[in-house]
Amino acid sequence: MWVNQETGRPGRLVWAGIRYLVIGNPIPIKREEISPMLTHPQMRTIGFQVTVRSDAAEYTVDLMRDGKSWVIAAVYD
Repeated sequence: MWVNQETGRPGRLVWAGIRYLVIGNPIPIKREEISPMLTHPQMRTIGFQVTVRSDAAEYTVDLMRDGKSWVIAAVYD
């Protein structure tokens, strides 16, 4: 996956050897960061839900951070 350097959001990806372009606005997937030191939990972006399009197909996918990499966590037709 390639990230748009200006926005910090996904711009395109390669999945199963096929190039996909991210279309529309990626939706951040957030999770509360719970810590005994915090009185108000912080919301942290852990991934994005994006719609991607190739020459032959279009999908909505959940992209999640896995260390320094990104993984496709879910695919919707």
